[in-house]
Amino acid sequence: MDASSGVATVLFTTDLNIYFQGGAVFNNLVYGIDEDTQKILAYSFEGVQQSLSDAAPSEHLHALGVDFDNLQIISYSTPVGTDTSNVLRKINTDGSEGAVIFSTPTNDIDAQDIAYF
Repeated sequence: MDASSGVATVLFTTDLNIYFQGGAVFNNLVYGIDEDTQKILAYSFEGVQQSLSDAAPSEHLHALGVDFDNLQIISYSTPVGTDTSNVLRKINTDGSEGAVIFSTPTNDIDAQDIAYF
């Protein structure tokens, strides 16, 4: 979307089996979450899917953003199973999980999208 005009343009389309959400642009790639598989995906601006780690995250991801101070991708997730914390963590550029930045008790933060941190 053009920030000054508000006009949105489609960059690319994905396979209909991919429910792509929570995107963040980093190093000229569009990173996002496949809601069904909960895996991190990345595409070039031309729509070419990049090869990333196939590891599933330990939490249910909701959003990706970019921490510009530390030049890293971050994710926000909610608890899975017996875990009771919401987690903000680094995502490595290969799509695998990095270190936890912070976690907070359930329902303290409700987010479906984050742009930057």
